[in-house]
Amino acid sequence: MGLLVGLFILLYFQNLVEAAELKEEDKYEHWLKEEVQLLITPGEKEAFQKLTDDKEKDQFIELFWAKRDPNPESRENEFRDEWYRRLEHVTKAYSKGSVSKGWHTDMGRVYMIFGPPVRTQATSGEVKNASSGGTQIVAPTEHWIYRPKPDLGLYDHFRVTFINYQYGYDLDVNTPQTILRALEIFPQKVIFNPDLK
Repeated sequence: MGLLVGLFILLYFQNLVEAAELKEEDKYEHWLKEEVQLLITPGEKEAFQKLTDDKEKDQFIELFWAKRDPNPESRENEFRDEWYRRLEHVTKAYSKGSVSKGWHTDMGRVYMIFGPPVRTQATSGEVKNASSGGTQIVAPTEHWIYRPKPDLGLYDHFRVTFINYQYGYDLDVNTPQTILRALEIFPQKVIFNPDLK
């Protein structure tokens, strides 16, 4: 009986140690896959995934944010702080079901990259008579209007349109290439201190 209790205690503590190790691994995986997935460059991601030591990973994360600090002389990293504010907002505001949430949605991704829009406009869905006879369903839309973002190649005010195709609002398939390109190049454009080592 004593041997059985001892074995049980040993297994219990072994499970606790394994759970603690898993949580530590989860911290870095979560950072990579959920916190900075839209921000990290492919080269950085590859370099981070090669690291095996927690100290190296922590140093990498510190340098990652330092490279994105628009004002290194200040105590705060305004970019990082704003990034996490946006992440918190999109997690609350743009979650749909258990499959897709926060920045995984088109609205969440656009908000993370472009920030809050200056103005929004929404249209409700409707059923219209088609010119060929019959009816046509027009899906509800939401338009986000932004000020120019010249660092991303958007030199005039621009509009991002989302259409509620059925399961939530998705980026309009007719989104201009300039906007799609801005979303794509964003990670490279926010490295303000590329020479930091």
